[in-house]
This record gives sequence, structure tokens and C-alpha cells, in this order.
Amino acid sequence: MHRCHPLRATLLCAVLLTSASSALAEPEPEPETAHLRAAVAYAAGQMHNGGVPGFAIGVVEGPHVIFARGYGRADQSGRPVNVDTPFILGSTSKSFTALCVLQLVDAGRVDLDAPVEQYLPSFMRGDAAGRAITVRMLLNQTSGVSHEAGDQPVLSRAQLGPGAIRERALSLTVGALNRPVGSRYEYSNANYVVLGAIIEAASGETYAHYLRSHVFEPLGMNHSYTSVEDARGNGLAQGHREWVRWFEASDVPYPPSFVPVGFITTSVADMTRYLAMEANGGELDGVRLVSEAGFTEMHRGVAPMDQEGKSRYAMGWVTDTFNGVPVSYHDGDTGRFTSIIAISNDRFGVVILANGSGWLSGLHLTDAANGAINILVGNTPKSYATPYLITTTLFSVLLVAPLLQLFFAVKACFRKKRRSAILGYWLPTIVNLGLATLFAYVVPRVFLGIPLSELVVSIPDIGLGALASVTSACLWLALSAMRLIRVRVAGMVST
Repeated sequence: MHRCHPLRATLLCAVLLTSASSALAEPEPEPETAHLRAAVAYAAGQMHNGGVPGFAIGVVEGPHVIFARGYGRADQSGRPVNVDTPFILGSTSKSFTALCVLQLVDAGRVDLDAPVEQYLPSFMRGDAAGRAITVRMLLNQTSGVSHEAGDQPVLSRAQLGPGAIRERALSLTVGALNRPVGSRYEYSNANYVVLGAIIEAASGETYAHYLRSHVFEPLGMNHSYTSVEDARGNGLAQGHREWVRWFEASDVPYPPSFVPVGFITTSVADMTRYLAMEANGGELDGVRLVSEAGFTEMHRGVAPMDQEGKSRYAMGWVTDTFNGVPVSYHDGDTGRFTSIIAISNDRFGVVILANGSGWLSGLHLTDAANGAINILVGNTPKSYATPYLITTTLFSVLLVAPLLQLFFAVKACFRKKRRSAILGYWLPTIVNLGLATLFAYVVPRVFLGIPLSELVVSIPDIGLGALASVTSACLWLALSAMRLIRVRVAGMVST
């Protein structure tokens, strides 16, 4: 759930100008206004170009849902996506967790500036640094907990059972901190796991029960789930991962402890209800889910996410601009599903859910939401031609360069003609070790915030390319070692 902080993931997701024909899931009336028709057509066109098998688009204006529709196929049977088809959200789930915390603040059960240990007494085993972390810091992603400490456990189910969220939160130690508490922003899923545990401690309910009774039910979200088993029983779309231009049906383990972080499952019909509440200041159909003060605090961007300070993390939301239009947004990626929600200052909101994930499709998701918001407010969509070119080029390098490395390493293994030690062995070894470090560590860890093992599972084409680079470096090391042994043996024989 990707994956990583939302801005970095958006910038690094690559794209090819592919197209996929997808039928509408169900007949729907055409949007009523020219701007709405254009916005929907733009968003749908971008998602088709991204090639995901199925997706859904919803649009709101203040408290009014003005459009919702499914496109393409939900699974291999050809079942069409409709407005009630559930998708797993990814990190867009964090906005729900933030809303629940602010509700408990309104109820006087949580203090934003209270230390976490007030609600979880054994948090970080009582370490002094851990005692300085407040609820507000968790919400703003300024706790000092590292991105690595919040890596999504895609290779195991992690904690199970009704106490999974609390168990995961209390498993954090002071070693999870990589900077002074409260000093600056770093996106970490661990922060929102801990918030899930605080919700349970302050409310006396499980996270799932609290979310259903205080958010889903008041908003009439009848196709939303905190259990993947329940979602599957009600038509959950099949997730897919991308191999260059092809999407493969695929699943990852569903970690119950990560529901507050990224594994809420919902439909576009339900998400438009949720987004209409958010676009209307926290109220829908006469039901207020969060106070005006709480709503304002939730959407107040305070933690700069880049050097310019243009993007700022709020509480489960990011404040930014889409081609000059001020927005609150958040995106999500589980490695199989992607999503984005965005609200402009003049109360237009867009939600897009998709059942595919990959480097070559991800940027289309942000482009679709960005362009739709701009069209709705009367602006021209931003051109993504340059980012598309850059990311396509980057993808090609990450895929082709390791394969070339492996080819020349294998070729060297069968070379009979001797070459100088420096040019023939040690220089290629050093170069290949450097490239292996770049592809197998820097790209996954520094840019994507995930280990190589997760890269192979979530982005298999790039992951296998990284493994090819590592294999090439190992072959060159072996060749150089064998050359060194031969030289030393020859020297011993000659003496």
C-alpha cells in the first residue's frame, strides 16, 4: 500500500502512451454540463491510455454527487465494473483514519497535543524519545518514525486477529526513529497504524467497528469494508500488476494491521458520498461527521513535503495545487489497486479507483484527476508530455540497462581471449557493482521506499531487472576472483 509517500510515488510512476478499449459498466445518462462532460471524458481517456483493466470515476460539487460510473472489467470473467464494485484504496484510506481521530477530538476523547503514551502506555516501551511523540505529529507525518519502519508487509500477513492493529503499533521501538521527534516530515505508514490503535483505545471499539458505525453508516456507504473477505463476497474487483504494457491478475497478502493505513475497500458510489461530505465541510444530508474546527485542522497543510513547500501534508490529506488550482488530495497504491481523491477550493471533487498498478500506468491516475479538476473550474489541464517522456525514458533505462549488464557478464564467462586485468575484469566489476547498488538499493529504497523483495513482488519488471543487475555484478566478481586465483597460482608455480 505504495507505496510510499504520495508525491514521490506520483513523480516516479512512469507511463507509456498505450490505449485499452473498455466498455461502460452500465448505461448512464450523459453528464449534464459541458464542463462536466469534458472533465469526465478527459479523466476516462487518461485512464484508458494507462491501460488498467477496470476503473471507476466519481465527481461531486459540494454536497451533490453529479457523476459516478464504472468502466472496463472487474476481473477475468469479463464482469463489468459498476458504481458498487469495491476496490482496495491504498493510502487514500489515511483520510478515513484522520477523520476518525478528529471525531474523537470533537468528543473530548483524544487531545491532538497529548503524547501517544497517554492512549498506548507501553508505546515504544516508554523510551524518552517515544514519549515526546504526540497524536498531531502522527497525523502530520512529523513523528520522526522512518518510512522504512512503516514498510507494508506485502510478503506476509503480519499481525492477525482482533488485536492486530494494536500489536503492530506496540511492536515499534525507538529504533524506528531516524530523526528528532517533530522535526520535519517523513511519510511513514507506521504513523497511521499507531493512529488506528489510538482510535481503538480511545473509543473502546475495534477500528473496523468504529469506522463502520461513525463513518460508513452515517454516510450510507453500504459497499465499504474493512475485511477483504467481506469485500470478496460482495464483488471485489481483481487486482492487477503491470508488466510493461500487460496487466497480470495478481493478489498480495491482506494485512489486517494495515487497514487504517491503506486497506479500506469501497466503491465509487460510496466514495462520492464520502467526498461530498468532505467537499461540504464535513457535513452531508444534515449529518455532521466532524466539527468545522476539526475539518479545518484536518485539511490544514503544515508539514512541507519538498524544499519549495508547495506540497504540504495535512492530516490524511495533502495540500497542493493542480496546475495552479489549490486542492486537497491523497492517492493510494497497494501494488495491485490504485486510487486518488481530490477536492478544489471551490468544492469540486473527483475520485478515481482502479484495479491495476504499475510504473507505466501510475502517472495517468494523477493526470486524470488533475485534468478533471482543472476542467471543472474552467482551466486548461496541465500538459504531462515532459513527465511522460522522462518517466518512459527512466523506465527503459531501469529495464534495459540491467539486461545488457547480464548479457555482457554471461558473454565474458565464455570469453577465451585473455585481456588485461584492469580493463578485462576489475573495471567491469566495479561498474557493475555500482549499477547493482543503483538498481537494487537506491531505486527501491531511496526513491520508492521499499525493499528489493517488495519491488520484485509489486513492480516485477523493474524488480527482475534489478535482480539481473545483481546477478551480473556477482558474475563479474566471480570472474575477477578466478582471474586473481589463476595469477597467484601461476606465480607460485613459476617460483
